[in-house]
Amino acid sequence: TCDKIVLLNNDTLILDSVKNTWLELLSEPFDNTNVGVSGIIKNFSQITKSEFVIFFCAMISRKLIDTIGYLDEDFGIGGNEDIDYCKRAELAGFTVEQAMPLTLQKEKNIYTGSFPIYHVGEGTMNDSSLVSDWKEKFKQNEMLLARKYNG
Repeated sequence: TCDKIVLLNNDTLILDSVKNTWLELLSEPFDNTNVGVSGIIKNFSQITKSEFVIFFCAMISRKLIDTIGYLDEDFGIGGNEDIDYCKRAELAGFTVEQAMPLTLQKEKNIYTGSFPIYHVGEGTMNDSSLVSDWKEKFKQNEMLLARKYNG
């Protein structure tokens, strides 16, 4: 019944801030009616040759969902469903936007900024008691993504 849906991973923590700040930040890009997805970290996929938002915390418009459907369950555990969904959004004429600027500390591979969320960074996926052979599953999903967009 809502016009936007939020995806929030189980290893993501909402930090203390003014009520709904994080939701307002994710919503701001939707002032542009072409936006289909907004998120905290935007990256570039060499496989699809397009930008994508990492779905540990993302907001998706109902209009986009109604247009392209849900995430592709063929990816299952192991990632790349966010890259696929953002590529499908792009192909349908929507844009993918980062909610606010962040800085990558390359030596530590940590993003910093004032967005009030902390993400463990694939804490669940790297816990072998929860997900076995994550690296292999991720590799299989990368191959699925490559087949889907590069033949």
